[in-house]
Amino acid sequence: MASNVVNFYNGKTVFITGGTGFLGICLIEKLLRSFPDLKNIYLLIRPKKGKQIEERLEELKENSVFNRLKEENKTDLFKKLIPVAGDVGQENLGLSSADRLTLVEDVQIVLHSAATLDFEADLKSTTNINLLGTRRVVQLCQEIRDLKALVHVSSAFVNAVLTEAEERVYPTPFDVNELLIIVEKLDDATLEAETPNILKDHPNSYTFTKHLAEHEVKNGKIPAVIVRPSMITGAWKEPVEGWTISKNGPQGFLMGASKGVVRRLPVAKQLIYDYIPVDIVVNNLITAAYAVNQDSLVRLHTNVNNSLDRLKRFIFTEWKFHNPRMIELHESLSEIDKELFNLDIKSLVWEDYFVDLTQGVRTYLHKESPKTLEKARSKDKINGCSLGFASRIISASPEMASEDVAESVSEWFHGRNIFVTGGTGFMGKVLIYKLLLSCHNLGNIFVLIRKKKEVDPQTRLQHIIQQEPFKLIKEKYPDRLKKLILVAGDTTSEDLALSTADKQRLIKEVSVIFHMAANVKFDLPLKEAVKINTVGTMNILNLAKQIPNLQSFIHVSTSYCQCTEEVLEEKNYSCIVQPEKVVDTVNNMTDDVLKAMTQTILNGQPNTYAFSKALSEDLVQRSGLPAGVARPSIVVASWKEPAPGWVENMNGPTGLMIGAGKGVIRTVLCNYNYMLNLIPCDMAINAIIALAWKVGKEKPEKPMFMNVTCGAENPISWGYAVDTGKKHATTYPFTGLLWYPGGSITTLKFYHWIRVIFFHFIPAYLLDALIVLSGNKPFLVRVQHKVNAGIEMIQYYTTKEWVFRNERMQELQDELNPADREEFFMNTKAISWDDYLLRYILGTRQYCLKDDPSTLPRARKVLRCLYFADWFLKIGLLIFFTWFIYSWISPCGEITATKFEINEI
Repeated sequence: MASNVVNFYNGKTVFITGGTGFLGICLIEKLLRSFPDLKNIYLLIRPKKGKQIEERLEELKENSVFNRLKEENKTDLFKKLIPVAGDVGQENLGLSSADRLTLVEDVQIVLHSAATLDFEADLKSTTNINLLGTRRVVQLCQEIRDLKALVHVSSAFVNAVLTEAEERVYPTPFDVNELLIIVEKLDDATLEAETPNILKDHPNSYTFTKHLAEHEVKNGKIPAVIVRPSMITGAWKEPVEGWTISKNGPQGFLMGASKGVVRRLPVAKQLIYDYIPVDIVVNNLITAAYAVNQDSLVRLHTNVNNSLDRLKRFIFTEWKFHNPRMIELHESLSEIDKELFNLDIKSLVWEDYFVDLTQGVRTYLHKESPKTLEKARSKDKINGCSLGFASRIISASPEMASEDVAESVSEWFHGRNIFVTGGTGFMGKVLIYKLLLSCHNLGNIFVLIRKKKEVDPQTRLQHIIQQEPFKLIKEKYPDRLKKLILVAGDTTSEDLALSTADKQRLIKEVSVIFHMAANVKFDLPLKEAVKINTVGTMNILNLAKQIPNLQSFIHVSTSYCQCTEEVLEEKNYSCIVQPEKVVDTVNNMTDDVLKAMTQTILNGQPNTYAFSKALSEDLVQRSGLPAGVARPSIVVASWKEPAPGWVENMNGPTGLMIGAGKGVIRTVLCNYNYMLNLIPCDMAINAIIALAWKVGKEKPEKPMFMNVTCGAENPISWGYAVDTGKKHATTYPFTGLLWYPGGSITTLKFYHWIRVIFFHFIPAYLLDALIVLSGNKPFLVRVQHKVNAGIEMIQYYTTKEWVFRNERMQELQDELNPADREEFFMNTKAISWDDYLLRYILGTRQYCLKDDPSTLPRARKVLRCLYFADWFLKIGLLIFFTWFIYSWISPCGEITATKFEINEI
């Protein structure tokens, strides 16, 4: 079986910065040993201590890291190492024109690991090397003709101001251009005095400048990946166990302890220290590129003591670094690549590792032969001292390799068969996508689909898996789609209209049910709303009660099913009338009588949707099943998955956004200061899946109710949403604009309706008249009637405010292990609403309106034209009304003057 990674590197040329460092030299060894058909490796090397680059390359070849290659008689591979004179700290990397041209023409892969790791380095030098050095590398990459990947080595501690860091680039802690001006203009003494004010919460200039460097890579618009190792330690397996030439971190402490210099080390025993062996980091760097398309006692003693001071922040702080992408990368590798480029450290036994590391420190740092070991043991028991120190470090080590304090979500779903209703809807698609992506070891997912508009269920299923949510699954994990099993049926029919075989299979195999099928239209006739939302739930519950191995039943409701309450708790609310009686009543009434009685039956509920969902909750409450009721608020576009800003329907805020963005909606009756309780669809789905896990573990006697909302953690007002949306919509306009996006919201009903008449209907009638005169069919008046009907339906929600308690959702997050909190993210505090709303608008543009990004330049031109047209019209109307009022007042003045003249006569 061929290695995909090896095939990727074959015949390619690599450029490495930082190749003479600990990580870089180990990287070079791995590349030479694993890729014999690699063309060349260019190494950026600067003259140092009077030695030219050729001398430094020869010194590098003598390093112990290459002992394995020499033992295997593979030294001919050294011919692939080509030194290039340069320095990341100089303009243009200090490259000659000829060398730069060679790199531009020959290189395909760039591995940038050059950096200053000195925590005490001044801000000027770290800015030049870490920040500007990265900028210079990115600029080179932008010139490279056939660049396949830039791999930038950052640090897990670039976000040291956070105790929990995700795999994303966080906002810059300081404006880069301002920093460069400060560093250039201030003298060294002044800059040193100002440095704490610039760094703020960052522990040192290293993490600060490495953070900024990540943005250089992000903004470079090149195929790139950022790798953030934590504390890099000696080798686990390659090139040999315990190999190290680094005196940083544990190796430095082991050196000091083994020499008797370090007698005491302040540590926090209860904290988890995040170490990563250098060979695992090297494997990560290599596969990431593939995956993206003095020894004196005094000096040593001084260094160690200084290190303790510098590392205080790191010793007494615990971070949680989420790494699902590393796990996913390992999983995506073929079996042979997993052997060649191991990324999985679960099998690492930390006690054995530190024994090897201690021996590595002795051999490679102290330069002591193994033959002297017995003599050393009898003389001063160095090894015992070292291992004693190591045991203090690894007191928490078992926890490093495993976080199985509680069964993970994906482990709980392992082998379970799922039944999903509403799988063809907006949230249903995200649910199925997330289950296939993150719970890939589950059994099958049975999806209930009905015939619709003469399209059979099988065709509908095939159409669904062609859509955006499933593109990633199709590209990377196509076999997982085989887990989708079509079940033809309809929730509104008795026994769900299942065939006998399908029903028996579901009863026999299913253990988890997600009931998401519903009609969310606010203006649905009561009979139809009850039939779909209430009777549909009744039918699903009847099937669920027949399933002997049911572990978890999740009913997806809405946070707005008890709108008469101002504070909505995570509890059951009793219905005044039993759902069964409501079903009988609506079935026995004629449509005309039922229409006349609807408001009485609703009993204060704003619409048939909220009413029928409240009835459904009551059915679940009395079912006796291990159940959970998830109540999402206003479900909107995704935050991250399946793609940032993904949305496919025009309900709620999406419809308002499109209407306002196209210039159709100019006014909405809404309170500017009221909170808009949004929840991205991927966060909602993650919470729903986690609720199923919790219900399945705890088997509650009564259903768990959970409000899936932002609550008070990260509020956003209608006013902020409107203003921010308007800002982004004019920067990234939609195509097909009918008028310049404008208008506003108001709480004054009279003023709102005046604006409706003047800004909605009058322009619509005028433009329709012009359309008729041009020989085309008018449509704007019809559109405006539909738009205003939709606005009226949501006015109940835009003019009221509720408080949603969501303690259970917050507690659920805390119950998940760190990996699951990353995988099934639902922490709404992480949302930056400005960034989110931008992605929302771009997603609406792409997925709802099917506006290709290439249409933006033309859309912006149209927007500019409409901007001037809007102003001309406003000025024209102002002149017209001024003239009209003047012409109406002027005759009155003449009549009054005439009367005065007559009286005088």
